Amino acid sequence: MDKARFLSYIDHFNHKRYAEVMKFYHPDITIEYYTSFANPDAPPRTQRGLDGFLQQYETLHQFCREA
Repeated sequence: MDKARFLSYIDHFNHKRYAEVMKFYHPDITIEYYTSFANPDAPPRTQRGLDGFLQQYETLHQFCREA
């Protein structure tokens, strides 16, 4: 990925344009989260597909405040 494409990804992510962010990932993506910074005692989780990954982003942005 070149710099311009990477910066485009970051811009979409920061502005919560999730449909655009998801275009950077394969539809069969599997993401494993071994720990949760919000709850370190929570068990590991696996998100499958774009819907699972999108859910992770939406949850993350609910608890983040950018300044």
